[in-house]
Amino acid sequence: MNQSSAKLIRKFINPSDPTSRKVYRRIRQNQPLLWSEFDPPDRERANETLAKGMRLTPITIGDHLAKSRFLAPGDFIDILVHFNFGQDRGSVTTTLLQHVQVLEIITQVAMVALTPAQLEQLNFARAHGTLTFAVRNREDIEKSDLPSRSEE
Repeated sequence: MNQSSAKLIRKFINPSDPTSRKVYRRIRQNQPLLWSEFDPPDRERANETLAKGMRLTPITIGDHLAKSRFLAPGDFIDILVHFNFGQDRGSVTTTLLQHVQVLEIITQVAMVALTPAQLEQLNFARAHGTLTFAVRNREDIEKSDLPSRSEE
């Protein structure tokens, strides 16, 4: 490749120009294009920028939440768990994790960053209970001591 060809290619493959970047998130009809929907020019991915001590893990969020306009990468969720101990022993619902950031959404799966302790709690809850996800307001950053709700 000669020098003039290389300049011509660079002109058309400009990392700051969205038309030369690959889209790696689903874009819905009439949805505005955001820089977050384009693949970064240096292929920077969430796992490469994950904070030290955090673990990236997938959680299945379901079709309704995944397709809604209420949850997008960068948003925060609370994760609740419901344990049913049987008819004689009742059940309990509690907020397991608060203010968990969604880094990416791929179809019905949200990629979230958790500490190893949070990841252990989530895996236990996923194996023994039913998970529910609640989208938080972006300005709601407080973590509250919430009581568990039990039925006997």
